[in-house]
Amino acid sequence: LTEVENHRTNLMVVLAGYKEKMGRLLRAEEGLSRRFPGRLHLDDYTPDELAAICETTSRTRHQRDFEPGLREKLARHIENF
Repeated sequence: LTEVENHRTNLMVVLAGYKEKMGRLLRAEEGLSRRFPGRLHLDDYTPDELAAICETTSRTRHQRDFEPGLREKLARHIENF
């Protein structure tokens, strides 16, 4: 924290994590929230988005195509997980 405070005009620090856990971290020490005033919340991926990521990764990294309907089945599986 000393370095953050000493270099606050020319240093960027990113704290990343799950919203609830980050909230606990920032409440753990008085003044910590003040030192990190900016917040950016990114929404979770949807099951369809995760299935699309899996399909793209399968194709680009492993040279494997999904069988017809697999992406939709995977999205349903993720939804019900």
